[in-house]
Amino acid sequence: MRVVTPLLLLGLTGALAAQEPGTSSPPQADPATPREPSAPAFRLTLGAGIFAAPKYLGSDETRVFPFPIVAVDYKNRVFLGPSPNSVGAGIGVKLISGRRVTLSAGLGGSEPRPEDRADALAGMDDRRLGFAAVTGLNYQLGPLSAGVAFSAGLRDNAGLTGMGNLGVTLPVTPRMFFNLGGNITVANRDAMFFDFGITPAEAQRRTDLIAGGDSRLRPGDGVAYSPDGGVRDMGATSTLTYMLSPRWSLFGYGGVTRLSDEAARSSLVRRRTAWATGAGITVGL
Repeated sequence: MRVVTPLLLLGLTGALAAQEPGTSSPPQADPATPREPSAPAFRLTLGAGIFAAPKYLGSDETRVFPFPIVAVDYKNRVFLGPSPNSVGAGIGVKLISGRRVTLSAGLGGSEPRPEDRADALAGMDDRRLGFAAVTGLNYQLGPLSAGVAFSAGLRDNAGLTGMGNLGVTLPVTPRMFFNLGGNITVANRDAMFFDFGITPAEAQRRTDLIAGGDSRLRPGDGVAYSPDGGVRDMGATSTLTYMLSPRWSLFGYGGVTRLSDEAARSSLVRRRTAWATGAGITVGL
């Protein structure tokens, strides 16, 4: 799904996953010892972080902001927060929830993109809060994971996107885990236009601003643009998680996204390669 910081949510998913039970094989219990209680039906993870990321996809301006972390899981079926398929955050249901295969479906969203968020958006219409239907399939084999996910915008002709991702989680020490992942996102024409398109009316407003000497825009920014569908971007993420205790953990995050040629042709794109970093703390309840 499209969110303002998709890379951050990918990283947070990895950080939170490191706290989930079952990431390593527990020692075999002695038959004479009492069985440990089963996992609780309701799991809650809370946390907070601070992040630096582009103001929107393609922006050359950075914003630093606090970010709350909330992940709720009920009976390993219903979730709220980071998606089990590493495609962002939302609310949904795990239709299949096995040791290796997870199939989920749910709803996610994208935050508004007002014109005054960044200089390069001058003359553009404000973009309101968006909603999307999301489904994804994830396969886990030991430290390796692979997944595909699809998102369909539910308002403002936001279009269809698909993402493929690969990842590996490796122990650095008994308390420290390193997650490294790569992803590729494809989008249809509507989805590409939603993020990078410029209508004739918006182009005219931008042209008028340029003619009036508005310093926020460059000379060639007053051109309408309607991108074709195809690859939108490719990226990589890394998360380092340190377990302070069985419940508390610290994490650091870094990620990079590289926009495709088709996306980068838009005058909204001021920087084709985007970096994001962050750090935070979480607790499992």
